[in-house]
Amino acid sequence: MKTTRVFQLTALVLVVISVVTVGWWAIDLRGFIVDRTQDALKLHQQEATRAGAECLIVQNDRIAIDVDEPADLRLFMQRGSGTETFRMLSDIETINSRLESRE
Repeated sequence: MKTTRVFQLTALVLVVISVVTVGWWAIDLRGFIVDRTQDALKLHQQEATRAGAECLIVQNDRIAIDVDEPADLRLFMQRGSGTETFRMLSDIETINSRLESRE
């Protein structure tokens, strides 16, 4: 009986450690991606300069929104009209509103 309890507690500790590790990795990964993206831009600019080409950065609001969080989704819904994604999300919102009104 005691061996079973030790095994269960050990398994629980391993699961908790795994969850914390994966959570930390996911949080840390966001910063890594931001850094890598900025580094990639600098590398592209340097490569263009070496090749004697002009590096032009175009700001396009339709593709600049990175939807990671609910606030990003709200921003997209304000700006993203005319896209297939906007239409799909609008349909989902309409369906959810109809379902909520029936409750």
